[in-house]
Amino acid sequence: HLFYYSFRFNWVKAFLNKRINAILDKATAFDSEKHKELRERSEKVVSEVLANIHSEKYKQIGDL
Repeated sequence: HLFYYSFRFNWVKAFLNKRINAILDKATAFDSEKHKELRERSEKVVSEVLANIHSEKYKQIGDL
């Protein structure tokens, strides 16, 4: 609820808008090598998360 309440204030919206635009500007300036690096890091993180979810799921089933 705090998030929605804070959006009543224009300065909060302006601040977040400025930050998001800065992040997007930085991301659009990446070259293909940086995109490749980020893609590899993302694949690694996603596979680790999925492996953890999978092992936790079967661990909970074993606890039943």
